[in-house]
Amino acid sequence: MAGNLPGAPFNIYKALLRHPNLFFQFALRLSPASLVDLYAIDKEFHYRFNKYSISIIHEHANYHAPLAAYIFSWIMFPELCISDPMARPMDERPHLARDIPSLRWTRMVVHRESVVHKILEIMALEGLMVPEEANTILMKFWLCMEMKTTALRTAFLSDRKVWTNTDIIFFHLFLVKLDMLFGDPVLGNGCCALSHLLLTQKSLTMLHDLLTDKISLDYDDISDLLVRTYAQSDLDTTMHTWLADEQDNGVRFEYWGVMCKEGWQAGGARLEPAVDMVIMEGIERGLHPEAYLADFVFYGFVEQDQSGCERNVPCPRRWRGDRGTVVPELGWPDENDRKHAIERVDGVVGVEPFKGRKVKVGVPLVRARRWGVFRVEDTRPQKEEVEDEVEDEDEEMDMEIDGTQKKKAEEVVTAIFVR
Repeated sequence: MAGNLPGAPFNIYKALLRHPNLFFQFALRLSPASLVDLYAIDKEFHYRFNKYSISIIHEHANYHAPLAAYIFSWIMFPELCISDPMARPMDERPHLARDIPSLRWTRMVVHRESVVHKILEIMALEGLMVPEEANTILMKFWLCMEMKTTALRTAFLSDRKVWTNTDIIFFHLFLVKLDMLFGDPVLGNGCCALSHLLLTQKSLTMLHDLLTDKISLDYDDISDLLVRTYAQSDLDTTMHTWLADEQDNGVRFEYWGVMCKEGWQAGGARLEPAVDMVIMEGIERGLHPEAYLADFVFYGFVEQDQSGCERNVPCPRRWRGDRGTVVPELGWPDENDRKHAIERVDGVVGVEPFKGRKVKVGVPLVRARRWGVFRVEDTRPQKEEVEDEVEDEDEEMDMEIDGTQKKKAEEVVTAIFVR
């Protein structure tokens, strides 16, 4: 009966409010929407919440969104702060109440953490795995997207305590996986350039809404987004003249390229996209992320077991249930197996492997493998000469290998790799 008025029936809600310890635990476990509702309709809850407002708001945000509450600190969002309802002074000045985070800040951090979780969850369900650290990295990138000046973004990205070398490498991994998601020939939503377009906006909300099918972008929507996002100098207005015509694209002139202008205003200075600035920061640090592109592609698909043997990562349950997909146990053949297979094909076809032969750029990779070539050198003097040489080589190969030999080669390749 503690916490209730004498003679009144027991009310568990009032008992929780008036308990010195359970009130805080009760408030922390409320959802952001329920917390706002109780704060608006219950007078006693309203008063007790105001009495301990800053402690409850901090703990509530840390309970529901620990990463986002730390990264999106309320100090960086003065528009989401309010004056202390208990009028506690600021810096020992009794006439000025201090600023404290509001419930709007709590709802913002909870929303942002859920958005980032959902983006990575959808990618994982499609088999595109990323490291656990991608959660934090994506939130820090969201914070960079919100910065309105190039100087502020540069200072933020150059701080190695905030953006470590590992963070930048993992961000490149996320970019590759996102391009693989959009560029999937069957399930993709568009070309790889779509990821750069969506990561140049003010937030990750549009990317989240597109992946969760909350919005659908057709050709006209993408065209409108292109004109608003990129400067005219970044667009191919020679081939696509309508991008520079206000009547054709339907976007008012003052909104052209507004996302690449400081302050997102028509008269602002040039603002480099946040995604490009992260890439440039990795180049300036000498990280050479291009050396890991193959590892980025294979990440989540192939891993080494305790014996050092490469194995394929099991497919997600969604693939096994909905699509009936079964991943082979062994991974992709290693370099020795591939080289041995190429030599066997050369023997069947009757083509001697040209060791160390220099192949001009433009020769298909399949033909280079058929020759047993593993070194490629750019020796092209002119584009026309390369095209003529490729055509001559095509005719020579067609004359050298008849239909029977091609069929035998295909059978050997099938027997080696499919088995």
